[in-house]
Amino acid sequence: ADAVVPLDMSPFQISGRRLLVSPLHLNEKFMPQIVEKIKDFSPEFIHAYPSCVESLALYLKAHNMSIKVNAIFLASEEVKPEQIELFKEIFGTPICFHYGATEQVLLGYGCYIDNKVVYHLNPLYGIAETLQDENGNHEMIGTSLWNHAMPLIRYHTQDYGVISGVN
Repeated sequence: ADAVVPLDMSPFQISGRRLLVSPLHLNEKFMPQIVEKIKDFSPEFIHAYPSCVESLALYLKAHNMSIKVNAIFLASEEVKPEQIELFKEIFGTPICFHYGATEQVLLGYGCYIDNKVVYHLNPLYGIAETLQDENGNHEMIGTSLWNHAMPLIRYHTQDYGVISGVN
């Protein structure tokens, strides 16, 4: 989100050792310029929302192009199995992903097992539970053990999933 800028501004900026690309600019109009800047910058890693990496990967695939990086770190959105498969195909590099809430109530590290996305929630960070809503969906509820300003607040994340087994 640090990279979000209006569409009349440059789609990228350099901040120290980071190339920040505006998610709003990830479209056909700006993508050629963005890809060239990424190639020139030659990043070791991509750290982004899954939807942003998906936009980049689909463009690269459609134009038979590639960008070499050492790993991809995905955060702040749900990652889907089809996205992971696309990223493996296009980038051919390790993919790491996690789930976390800025409210510091839940933190989980992701794994891709048998074509399923699985998160291992850290029990030292917060107490995880689900509540079934009127539509039968299971909302993730977190009680922080880490947030010093507001500990032990039971927080409705508005994220959905099923907790099974031991964290």
